[in-house]
Amino acid sequence: MELVQPTPFLPSSPPPAAASGQPGRVHPTGLPHRIPSAPIPYTYTELVLIFFVLLALVAGGAPPARGVELAERALAEFEREAKYYVLESFPIPEGLKLEPSGLASLPDGRLAIAIRKGEIWILDQPARADPTLENTTFTRFASGLHEPLGLAW
Repeated sequence: MELVQPTPFLPSSPPPAAASGQPGRVHPTGLPHRIPSAPIPYTYTELVLIFFVLLALVAGGAPPARGVELAERALAEFEREAKYYVLESFPIPEGLKLEPSGLASLPDGRLAIAIRKGEIWILDQPARADPTLENTTFTRFASGLHEPLGLAW
């Protein structure tokens, strides 16, 4: 009886994402993992509503009307909370990987952002009515820190 040594599965050529220089991660099997470059096209509220409707459709014995009722209750709750918690989105400059680890509001209205990479960035006028890349300024204030875990002013 002849014993055959097992060999690990390795791709014979580099995966397409790594070979072409496209963004993506490579799994040990050699298949590329795509990293989405665009935000999800739905708001959080819409995703919750979709979840409740799908849950009502697949739940055993639950009529769809129950799912619609749950979705309406969730929407009413989100609208009530929207008075207190406002989500703002800001465009990020090309090449900046923003993994915030700390935020601080400065006395002059600017926002300081510590990122895990070890940098502190200042966002000018975060309360502007129409945040676009043209009228939003990111300035690097400090670098070389070791994973800052917060900011205080």
